[in-house]
Amino acid sequence: LEEGADVRASYIGASHSLGLQASVPTLRLRGHELRGAALSLEDGEFKLTGEARLASGAQIQGFGMMTKILTDSLHVQLDLGREVKSKLHNGFLNIGAALHQYKQSENGRPALGFDVTLDPSTIRVHSDTWSVAPAHLSLRGKELRVEGLDLASSERRISISGALSPNPEEHLNIALKKINLLYILESAGVGFNMINTDLTGSATASLQGGKVIATAAVTSPALHVKGVDVGALKADLTFDSGVGNIMIDGDINQSEGGHSHVTGYIRPAGGAGIDLTFEAERLRADFMGKFMDTLFDHVQGRATGKVRLFGVFEEGVTVEGEADVEDGNIGVRLLGTSYSFSHRLTFTPTSIIFSKIPMRDDEGHTGIVDGVIRHRFFGDFDLDLTASEMRGVKVLQTATKQALPIYGTAYGTGMAQMKGKLPKLLLDVNLRSAPGTDVVLDFNKTDVRKDERLFTYRPLRPLSTQDSLAFADTVARPAVAAETEVTMRMALHVTPDARLSLRLGSSQSMQNDIVTRCEGDLTIEMPHSGSPTTYGSLTLREGQYTFNFEQFARKRFTLKEGGRLDFRGAPMAAIIALKAAYDLTANIADFDAGLSTLTQRTSIPVSCTVQLSGVITRPDIKLGVELPGSEPEMERRIQSLLTSEDERNRQFLYLMTLGKFYTTDAKQGTTTVSNNLTSFATTTLSDQLSRLLGNFSNDIQSGANIRTANSALDNTDIELLFSGSWLDDRLLINGNVGYHDNPFLSGKYIGEFDLEYKLNAAGTLRLKGYSHYNSMYQYVRQSLTTQGLGFMFQRRFDSLQELFSRRKKKPQPDSTARPQEADSLRK
Repeated sequence: LEEGADVRASYIGASHSLGLQASVPTLRLRGHELRGAALSLEDGEFKLTGEARLASGAQIQGFGMMTKILTDSLHVQLDLGREVKSKLHNGFLNIGAALHQYKQSENGRPALGFDVTLDPSTIRVHSDTWSVAPAHLSLRGKELRVEGLDLASSERRISISGALSPNPEEHLNIALKKINLLYILESAGVGFNMINTDLTGSATASLQGGKVIATAAVTSPALHVKGVDVGALKADLTFDSGVGNIMIDGDINQSEGGHSHVTGYIRPAGGAGIDLTFEAERLRADFMGKFMDTLFDHVQGRATGKVRLFGVFEEGVTVEGEADVEDGNIGVRLLGTSYSFSHRLTFTPTSIIFSKIPMRDDEGHTGIVDGVIRHRFFGDFDLDLTASEMRGVKVLQTATKQALPIYGTAYGTGMAQMKGKLPKLLLDVNLRSAPGTDVVLDFNKTDVRKDERLFTYRPLRPLSTQDSLAFADTVARPAVAAETEVTMRMALHVTPDARLSLRLGSSQSMQNDIVTRCEGDLTIEMPHSGSPTTYGSLTLREGQYTFNFEQFARKRFTLKEGGRLDFRGAPMAAIIALKAAYDLTANIADFDAGLSTLTQRTSIPVSCTVQLSGVITRPDIKLGVELPGSEPEMERRIQSLLTSEDERNRQFLYLMTLGKFYTTDAKQGTTTVSNNLTSFATTTLSDQLSRLLGNFSNDIQSGANIRTANSALDNTDIELLFSGSWLDDRLLINGNVGYHDNPFLSGKYIGEFDLEYKLNAAGTLRLKGYSHYNSMYQYVRQSLTTQGLGFMFQRRFDSLQELFSRRKKKPQPDSTARPQEADSLRK
């Protein structure tokens, strides 16, 4: 009684009648609760009504009990009410009890006994419909007899018959069929759901020395620990009412061959708790992941060893012991990666110890994990883990930003530390990028959806509240979940092995992506609250830059080697200095008809260049036009005509949007000049074809280029451009094939390509081949194309001594050194 009770009583002496009315706001018993209870006693009738909330959380409306009291008997009708969630009525129970007099066998003296009858009925318990058979119970002194007590649902059944008496030859017989362990615990008021199973078997109970002694032999196809099927259970159970423990001695067998012997007890009342010891042999231990699901997506493996699961339910349950794990695998929720290991794990009541455990990622790269995870009943986690000696290990595999500035797939060599008491966590990383790395660095602010957070901290047991047992149609409160506060410090040595996508612009400034292979050092600090800071510089080796010109054009430029990104604090204030080029072919006659006489074809290769410098959010942009592969005279004459910045910008924009040079008004009447409207139409068609072709393959980038001089489709050029990279970007191919409908050209079909293969992972030694179309200045070679094949070697150095110095040999291991001890699982 937490809020007291209001009781009123009356007595009429003439009729000797007693009246009683009472109201009880809250009444609790073994985890069950009765709210708004009203009691009345008049004319030999006792009534009780109210709203109930069971320990399992079920809410019951209209619960009531009516009792008719006679001189030597009473009749009880129990209304089990309506469940709020399902809105189904739970049924009625009719119970009759009568007093009778009997003579005691010991001394022949009269005594009172009770006879209880149970009428047949149908009731709902835990969403199951149960049929109750007619039964009879009698109590005479210390003797209890049960006849025909039988409850059955569609799949479950419990039957009780026999006697409990001082006679040692008499006992109760109990038959079980798929009786749920949680039923038993919840009925006893124990709110513990870590272990659950359906028990089938038989039991006997007898009265010995004033105590109830019970034994049972039960089986179950599946023992669940925190919802995970551990295996089939076969156990012997004993119960002594003087002690209050359900003793367990059994075996767990898994279909894959795992086995564990289980001994210990479950105490349902009087300091309810559990104490079980598992002696496992290659037991599948997936259930351990449920104890650490705040940190890990999964924990798998086969365990051999002795582990104790124990604790008082009100405080919490923990484990201790040691287990040798084979084929272990854990999935790190923070990183999106999984790692395999085979090693011994040590559990204390307050910690999990990782002692220099060799681990490997899903591709076989190795490292060492050392440290400890401290906890209090698998809550309030305190981490101190170090991953060292990592050699090209997969350290990240995420598809979304998840409130961090980096996502994608990353491989690294170096070390990483994870420290902190949840929900606060510090991730300290010092890594050198390894081949296969493909990540996105994005400092733009993003609102992360709840389901995309790195992870949230949830206590193992729901936090209790003062008013946790709400009734009627109120909604139960969800368990408290706190977002983990992650602070990151990353010291990254970026190498050309890694592909890095930089998204440093915002929608108001530059929505462009830079996809590059670069080298340099970055230090990134990402506090949970506050702005991130980045220091260091990156030198671009190769890559692509996507240029968006409003809604008119979206072109992918090739980055020139040597560009830089310098970070000096705020990442959005980075200093950029890079040059990118977009290659196409255009009719030189549109620019100057006189220049068309200098080349054997009217359509010549053109590069539109973009130079970016200054602060990344507001860079200085310089546009330009170049003629790659042309003779110096052709290049000189083009640049002499582009005398002003306005003229260069105009030609750049025309080439990007229309695929042609801008023609001045004075030259519009020239017959070799292409029509603007026709150019716009063919350029639009080319863009649509390029997008269609680009959807066919992720490995090959292809596009189409169609140009014509007029609406009659005279002097039409058709080109198919393609580029691709394979073998982790070590093999690069660029080229185009085309058809030129020009009667003045000796060759109408043109094909060009560049092939490059990196002979080593660093890309310092390369094999390159090409075939290019000859210009007018090369026609004396009597060939329309020029082919070439060669090697290219590149090495960066800061001094001549560094260039010519020999690398030091690695020291040989000491032959007298003590050999490393073998893994405990490989003896």
